[in-house]
Amino acid sequence: MLGFARFYYGALLVALLLGGCGKGSDEKQPGEKLEGAGREREAAGVAMEKALEPGGQGLDEPTQNLEKAVHKSAEALAGGKAIEAVDFRKLKELLPAGLPGMKRTDAQGSKNAALGFSLSTAAGTYEGEKGENIRVAITDLGSTSPQVAQGMVAWSLLDIQQETDDGYEKTTTISGHRAFERYDNKNKSGQIQLYVGGRFVVETEGSEVSMEAIKGALSKLDLAKLQGLK
Repeated sequence: MLGFARFYYGALLVALLLGGCGKGSDEKQPGEKLEGAGREREAAGVAMEKALEPGGQGLDEPTQNLEKAVHKSAEALAGGKAIEAVDFRKLKELLPAGLPGMKRTDAQGSKNAALGFSLSTAAGTYEGEKGENIRVAITDLGSTSPQVAQGMVAWSLLDIQQETDDGYEKTTTISGHRAFERYDNKNKSGQIQLYVGGRFVVETEGSEVSMEAIKGALSKLDLAKLQGLK
């Protein structure tokens, strides 16, 4: 779960920092923006992870100053409101008890907080008798502003359509929600990410399964109920 915390808080830092960039950032192509944001997000996330590691040394002084600045910017973007994610147990309740031909072998959830923000996540693992594996995860990014949330799911702002003999990746719309989809024909592995209500990220990924099976897992989630948890 620490790895996801690194992603989240790194993405949060970059989203806030990019939000204050000047016109020069508009000159970059979409792919260049994603690549640069990814590098900055990882670097920022590593710094933030120090504060989350048990027995860690905490943040150094420059990062503490950056933390304070980001916190103030985040509060301003959120309209000064307290940012609190829903109880992860409510997210766990939405996980499918099982999938066609697959049993749920694990379900877990957690809540993390830093910089005045909080996020909750729940995930379930499903396995078949022939090595099939699907993971379903639901993450509440907390009541961040739309600007911050969109910065964490950069693909939602782009139109991606790529296809080769080996597979494809694309942005699309599923059940009225912005989504990113990819599949590898050789490895029989794929992933779908769904951005729900400007706040929740739903992810289904699988190996040794078809894309139809991955989409089937997604269809087992009550997205309307999820969106109503705000």
